[in-house]
Amino acid sequence: MIKRVIGAIRKPEKIGLLISGSKPGRDLLSDAFYLKCWYKNTYGERLNLKQPETFNEKIQWLKLHDRKKIYTVMVDKYEVREYLKENGDGDYSIPMIEAYDAFEKIKFDMLPRQFVIKCSHDSGGVVIVTNKELLDYDAIKKKIDFWMSRNYYYLGREWPYKNVTPRIIIEKYLENNPQDGLHDYKVWCFNGVPVYIQYITGRLGETQEAFFDRSWRKQRFSYHNPLFEGEVPKPACLENMLSFASKYAENTCFLRVDFYVLPSGELKFGEFTFYPLSGVDQWHPEEMNDVLGKRLKLDIVGEG
Repeated sequence: MIKRVIGAIRKPEKIGLLISGSKPGRDLLSDAFYLKCWYKNTYGERLNLKQPETFNEKIQWLKLHDRKKIYTVMVDKYEVREYLKENGDGDYSIPMIEAYDAFEKIKFDMLPRQFVIKCSHDSGGVVIVTNKELLDYDAIKKKIDFWMSRNYYYLGREWPYKNVTPRIIIEKYLENNPQDGLHDYKVWCFNGVPVYIQYITGRLGETQEAFFDRSWRKQRFSYHNPLFEGEVPKPACLENMLSFASKYAENTCFLRVDFYVLPSGELKFGEFTFYPLSGVDQWHPEEMNDVLGKRLKLDIVGEG
């Protein structure tokens, strides 16, 4: 069994089948044990769940111990629209053209020339269509079918995604400029307080990023992408961005709230993320993993 487990962890696409096993309802592997094996195999270090210290370790700990039901709604790119509307923030949602439960049902002939495809239960996967006439339907179908088949709970134990209904969402196409597409503004909230804003540019080419504090002072660290050395104007809607993030980060240990700022200055919501890059990417410099780990206090957890 252990060999089967480790083999599945090395091939995450098989883990869902292994966990479900031949006897329905029987959990063949505890979440904690799985996370320790997966973290070691993916990140290359032992995972300390008893006394987590680094940012990445604490993200793993939160996967196990902070499981509020509302998180499933918050990460669902379809249901979150109604959630925002109920909280008076429906206008922040990117206009949705249609939603489908299978690629074959998409009515491409009814779609505009430009649009965006993403999945309700996915994070990071997106098809940006700038000209429908140039679509490679077979390639897109292969990509979408793969996204529809995966579940982040079975990959990295990201619990909120476990029961999200897979849907294909078609959204309105937005851009800042034709070369870069949209620029991302991701607000990192620690214990309910927005602390950093991650700016990402070059989505259609060489992706780079920079972190800023609440006063829009550039920081000298990055997480996933190379550091962007250029100047980034302070967005006029920054205070609105921080206020929105604070509202939804209340009573959370960690929450990242993603936005887009349109050329008009209008602010649009992207998604809520509880586990950036599933907590297994490298900080640059490495000591930021410890610095941000100290900032993240594990004092607001539980179910409900």
